[in-house]
Amino acid sequence: DFIVKPDALTRGAGVVIGKEVSSNEWIQVLAKCMDGQHVVQQFVDAPVKPSKFEWTGRNEQEFYGVDLFLLDGKFSGAVSRSHQSRVFNIGNGGKESVTLVVRDEDVA
Repeated sequence: DFIVKPDALTRGAGVVIGKEVSSNEWIQVLAKCMDGQHVVQQFVDAPVKPSKFEWTGRNEQEFYGVDLFLLDGKFSGAVSRSHQSRVFNIGNGGKESVTLVVRDEDVA
């Protein structure tokens, strides 16, 4: 499975996940990519977590990911994001969540 991303757009605009479109649509997407203005990557599916929205009482499922940050090759932080769509970031309605990092020396 593959994903296509325009190289100059942000916030998930123009992103197409191959397995979410028909074969004919995918062929059309790939034809548009021949202009050299897109990135094609292997698709890695995001895990799903159940979420309960307190303000509505509804149970939903969200895709989520954790981004790790390194500075000079050493861990320097993390952030987690989630969305009801596989294309998720904060700019298109995704949520950023508190990410707890526990170091070995903190648990000793």
